[in-house]
Amino acid sequence: MDNKQLYSDGYGAGSYQAPEESALKWSSVPNSEDKRKPSWYIGLVLVLALISTGFYLLTHDITTTTIIMVCALLLSYYGIKKPRKINYSLNNEVLTINDRKYNLNSYKYFIVTNRSNSGTASLVPLKRFAAPININFSKDDSERIIQTLGASMPMEHKDNDLFDKLMRYIGF
Repeated sequence: MDNKQLYSDGYGAGSYQAPEESALKWSSVPNSEDKRKPSWYIGLVLVLALISTGFYLLTHDITTTTIIMVCALLLSYYGIKKPRKINYSLNNEVLTINDRKYNLNSYKYFIVTNRSNSGTASLVPLKRFAAPININFSKDDSERIIQTLGASMPMEHKDNDLFDKLMRYIGF
């Protein structure tokens, strides 16, 4: 029996896809609970202006001072930008984020971080230089999502490091 007889859809052997299992589907807006007031931006600029002034007074280096101020502007621009809505779909084998599919076998474990009314699961890849994937979800969906991810990979418990705590403190 040749491939044309096995797959009668006319697209050849590579086009067959197994029927998708029932998948969890949800939408999320990352950091939707963080509404920054104008005082946040003023504080950011003032703190980074003090830091850059301190560097200039200690080192008399214009380059470092300029880099710190450019970073402050970029950080405040990133804070102003409205987050976009992300659509997720998850089953025991595949995670889909906005029509892009990720095979769960490519990840060794996941870490869950909870916030006041939402959560994030970070999938850590098997490949050393691959980027981790973050999944945002509401508290209502967290149990089902964690159970589905737990069927494919183990969950690791990790304390937030200093950088994570700083980013959470400033609202990212």
